[in-house]
Amino acid sequence: MGAKEPGNAYPYQYFSEGTLRLLAYAVLFSSPELPEAVVIDDIETALDDGHIAALMQIVQEAGKRTNIILTPRSAKVAECAGAALQEI
Repeated sequence: MGAKEPGNAYPYQYFSEGTLRLLAYAVLFSSPELPEAVVIDDIETALDDGHIAALMQIVQEAGKRTNIILTPRSAKVAECAGAALQEI
């Protein structure tokens, strides 16, 4: 895939499901007005370890502004979340 001209966008079909999920979570958690609580089941679905680590950093920051409940089934999520919890 070559470089695009400035101002042009890539169609969403060019991105993996994991990248699209990461972007959706980033938009959700960067919202200036978060709900009182966010609950997400299987947050790691379609995410590779690099995406999971990046997402847990985003969740850590958002956790300072709202309550976040995750129900992961991945040891990587638990590992990254555990490290994030120690910093909060």
